[in-house]
Amino acid sequence: MQADRNSKAIGILVGHLRKKNLIIDEEIDELLFQVTA
Repeated sequence: MQADRNSKAIGILVGHLRKKNLIIDEEIDELLFQVTA
């Protein structure tokens, strides 16, 4: 279940970046799309 662990880690990372407003939603969506593709 490596993919589950990866997506969880990415979720945590995205949460931190969102809190700091370092990246915008479109970039987050693109990142998640690339990872889950």
